[in-house]
Amino acid sequence: MTRAALVTLLLLGALTACLRPRPAWTLVQPPEVRNESSPRGYQLLPAAPLGEWHEVAAFDSELACEAARKERLDGAIVRARAAVGDDAKNDLDVRRAVNARCVTGGR
Repeated sequence: MTRAALVTLLLLGALTACLRPRPAWTLVQPPEVRNESSPRGYQLLPAAPLGEWHEVAAFDSELACEAARKERLDGAIVRARAAVGDDAKNDLDVRRAVNARCVTGGR
């Protein structure tokens, strides 16, 4: 294969990757660090830059993302209340769900 052909294939591959549709909305949750003085031993970092947040799921619309965010929050609360009762607010999954955000694009 000639060098020109190889360069052409690489450029075509890069262009194709750029043209692929990306999900419009992403549900993300903040990073966390181990901290024994925090509830359940973990401290969430909601002030961290969005680039450090963890992707949970991707959606085609803001409405779908927000619906999933709410569903995850409701589910986390129900599970935590069943497991720990009134202390559900300190459950790590509940705190993750409370702090989750829907963001546009690739963050």
